[in-house]
Amino acid sequence: DDWIVNLGQVVTEFETNPVIKTDEQFQEERTQIFKEVEGALAENKLAESSLTAESKALTDNNNKIIDADKDYSRKTRELSNKRNSELQRLNGKIRELEDDIALQQQTKFGFFKFGDKKRAAEKLAQTNQNLVATKNELETTAQNFTAEQDKLHENYTKLKRELNEVSDRLHTDLERLENDTSILARQAACNALTQAVNNLLTRSSADSKNQ
Repeated sequence: DDWIVNLGQVVTEFETNPVIKTDEQFQEERTQIFKEVEGALAENKLAESSLTAESKALTDNNNKIIDADKDYSRKTRELSNKRNSELQRLNGKIRELEDDIALQQQTKFGFFKFGDKKRAAEKLAQTNQNLVATKNELETTAQNFTAEQDKLHENYTKLKRELNEVSDRLHTDLERLENDTSILARQAACNALTQAVNNLLTRSSADSKNQ
């Protein structure tokens, strides 16, 4: 750290000044001050590395959210198209059966022979059964598509909630890491060194008077 180097040079110049006579207490205080500020700056350096990693993690997570939205939209659109196509097919089949029933009901009375009437009645009954079965299939199909859509939405909501929770946590971590604590550590070191120098000068002055 350039700041540490510059501060060390200033202190060295002070200590080598022939007018200044440092004592053991000053040297211990100076050593402790540099040890503490170097440790604080090293921790801040690690925090900066973590900041880069957290920023990348947040970007990756935001991309996952975008992908989840796109995937949900695509699957919802595909499911809707499939549902519309299938329901349209079944409704068309129902209309055909209903038209067929109406036609059979009109023509069955034109038969005079018992056998022909019987066969016509049996065919009409079968067509009615097919109509009921197709209507039941339509209802079941609609219910299945609704259940599938609900499941798709449930999975999407769960995934989005999890991804949003990760984003919230990463935002909190980034806000914490972006607070540069090195400024406080540098200021504290300067204050402590100033105090150590003043204490040294006070002791030197007292020693001079006592001599």
